[in-house]
Amino acid sequence: MLICVKTLSLPYSMKIKFFIVTILTLLLVYCKPKNEVFSTDANIKLRFSADTIWFDTLFTTVKSITIRAKVYNTSRNAVNISQISLSSPQSQFLVYVNGLNINEKPNAELLGDDSLLVLVKVTIDPQDKSVPFLVQDSITFITNGNKQQIKLIAYGQDAVFHRDTKICDETWSNNKPHVVLGMIKVDSGCVLKIDAGTKVYFSDNAGLYVNGQLLAQGSVNNKVELRGYRTEPIYENVANQWSGIVFSPSSKSNLLSWVNISNAETGVSVSTQNDQDTISELQMSHCFIKNMSDAALVLDQADVLVTNSLFTNCANYVVNSRSGGHQTFIHCTFTNYGLDYFRLFPSIVFEQNVQPLNLKFYNNIVWGNSQEEYEITTINKVVSYANNVIRSSNNSLKVGGNKISINRNYMKFKNIFNYDFTPDTLSPAVDSAFAVIGISDSLALNGINRVKPDIGAFERPQK
Repeated sequence: MLICVKTLSLPYSMKIKFFIVTILTLLLVYCKPKNEVFSTDANIKLRFSADTIWFDTLFTTVKSITIRAKVYNTSRNAVNISQISLSSPQSQFLVYVNGLNINEKPNAELLGDDSLLVLVKVTIDPQDKSVPFLVQDSITFITNGNKQQIKLIAYGQDAVFHRDTKICDETWSNNKPHVVLGMIKVDSGCVLKIDAGTKVYFSDNAGLYVNGQLLAQGSVNNKVELRGYRTEPIYENVANQWSGIVFSPSSKSNLLSWVNISNAETGVSVSTQNDQDTISELQMSHCFIKNMSDAALVLDQADVLVTNSLFTNCANYVVNSRSGGHQTFIHCTFTNYGLDYFRLFPSIVFEQNVQPLNLKFYNNIVWGNSQEEYEITTINKVVSYANNVIRSSNNSLKVGGNKISINRNYMKFKNIFNYDFTPDTLSPAVDSAFAVIGISDSLALNGINRVKPDIGAFERPQK
């Protein structure tokens, strides 16, 4: 009673202040948003955007990309996630929740109708195996006594790693993939052999610089593959993942046979200075070169022999020949449809004239989504054409049995989006090639034996 009397006897201003404080306290207690009020209801469970996080095959010791997932609280009340942890104490996975490593903060508070961002990456330890192996773990969440998990699954692949170095007289076998981290230089007078079935993966800015000799020899069923080292599906057709292969002026007698090259800046570059002979610095047969941010093949005063090969989907040129040389192309397909790029140049360009250009161009297809896909501006040249299909309006190309058109539907392929450039039934390339003396291999790039040969690298199956 004494307290009440004293309270009532307070000055008027103090009474007002006391009243305001009381009201604010009641508001804080009784008007707190429901999504901030914690619930211990055992029926509340989290929802995940994915119950399993998958990583495609990863090379051991190489960091993966980061994969995202969301954790949702669909209740209107807040919850306390008392435990967030990996099942394995020696996990190879690294997990962040809302930017914090769960090893450092193994719990979280989650408001009602809110979510957490989960980031996962993995670095797999070597196991000295020749085949891919499984790596598993899981993220455990405990909320109000409920245990829930997101599974983590990855496949690891041991590899032979090559870092910035100069090599001499090596053979890269196919028992394990080869991963190149940096620039590999084949020294002058030395040979690098790459066996059939060998897969070589290049990291950012990595590549092969050949001063000596490169012999990469696959087979129809066991090709050599050279590509970027990211194996995730989103990188499947991404260009500029590595530098490419460069043959320097001192490099001679190189061979690429049944080799697939993809996703580099420039697939193959060949440079020769003041070369007085006509011997090919590079022979290519049954090669498939695609997805380059510059060009598939760049020739600088180079002598080359290229047969039964496909060059496709490049941001600038498919083939850019500069400064002349002795160059022979037989049964090749050069296509550029701009599937991933906006392009300013024709598929094939022969330009400049440091040395004379001696060009033999037989049974080839040059096609794409531009009306002019073939350009030759060299002045000092000797050119021999025979039975080519070329998208162009240049009437001077109507020689040697060439078929010239700017009609985009004139040249019919089976499926350009799957890189299947086999001539369709009504294609002008079907049964239109002629036998070339000196070319003994009758297999087309798709492994079909040429009987009544089609123009281009692919042969239509006989019905």
